[in-house]
Formats: sequence, C-alpha cells, structure tokens
Amino acid sequence: MGFRAKVQLFAGPENRSTVFTVQLGKNPSPIHYSDTYGDFFAYYPPEQRDDFDGEVSELGVVARL
Repeated sequence: MGFRAKVQLFAGPENRSTVFTVQLGKNPSPIHYSDTYGDFFAYYPPEQRDDFDGEVSELGVVARL
C-alpha cells in the first residue's frame, strides 16, 4: 500500500468540483505513520462577504476501526 491523498481543486464558492484520489507512491519505510488530518473550507453567503470570502477550519481526527 502506498500513500494516498484526496484532492479537490476549486476556483471560488460557486464551483463544485470533483474530489480526486491521488496515489502518491509506495512507502518503503518501516515506520507506520497513522496520523490523519484535514481542513474544511467554508464560504460565507455572498451578502456576508467583506474582507474574506470564507474561513478554514481544521477537521477532527477519527481513529480507524
């Protein structure tokens, strides 16, 4: 098994693009890295946008079963 990442490219709040799974490569290391993390990007409604279009929040981590 190698490293995989989920990638969603976007160009603004009106664009809802596909989420891609990218195979990054094989892991030759004997170290088992089990940390996971992610970010959530939320856009404000158009009438509430001022200096920023939205905000980024860190997602919580859930252990694999």
